[in-house]
Amino acid sequence: MSNSGAVGSKKEPWPMWPLAVSILAFIVVYTYINLNYRKEGQAYEPAQAMKERMEAALEKNIYGWHAVEAKRVAQVNDTSSEGITLSKPEKDLTQILPSDLVYSRHEPKLITNIGSVESDQSITQGEPLNLTLSLPPVLVADERFHLTAFYREGGLHIFGEVFVDKISQARDILLGELAPASFAIPTDPFDAPEISVNLYTEGKVHRWTVPVQQSEVQTQTSETTPSSDI
Repeated sequence: MSNSGAVGSKKEPWPMWPLAVSILAFIVVYTYINLNYRKEGQAYEPAQAMKERMEAALEKNIYGWHAVEAKRVAQVNDTSSEGITLSKPEKDLTQILPSDLVYSRHEPKLITNIGSVESDQSITQGEPLNLTLSLPPVLVADERFHLTAFYREGGLHIFGEVFVDKISQARDILLGELAPASFAIPTDPFDAPEISVNLYTEGKVHRWTVPVQQSEVQTQTSETTPSSDI
């Protein structure tokens, strides 16, 4: 009696070439789609995108805030530290600032090493507010230090920011003997006779007030504009 079916015979393994062909086809199709349909430019960065949306919201005057850009200028000689007070608040910055300003912008990385602060003692509407700060020598002309300023209803909030990933990784740029650096802040949105200024650095707040005078053109316009009798 013969055993049919070849008991004990081994099954042949599946051939590997279909799998290899499938992998190769996938690589070819994926490469073609990636090269022909992917978006050009920098990859999407969620954190950077959120920061840009916050700053764009402020530039559009959301919550009534005006973002004003401070620019480096040649050294200004007529600024003074008179009337400027320095305090070290016990509360966190988020508890000091207006809540909508905290909500609307990214958390600033504030400079830890700053010396004297000087300001114009008064300004004319439309002319810039000049400031002179004592900074580490590397940051006097380095764009990694920036004054970010926001204005609303007579209040000007200025942040002395260092544009780095982590302050702890930027200690070398904060070293050295302090040197003066001058900045000009546009006053176009200023609509009050006196401005309350707050300059924030790490653990410190400089505060002062600046009277705002009307320009001669504005004065002449207001004098020649006829009043209407009701």
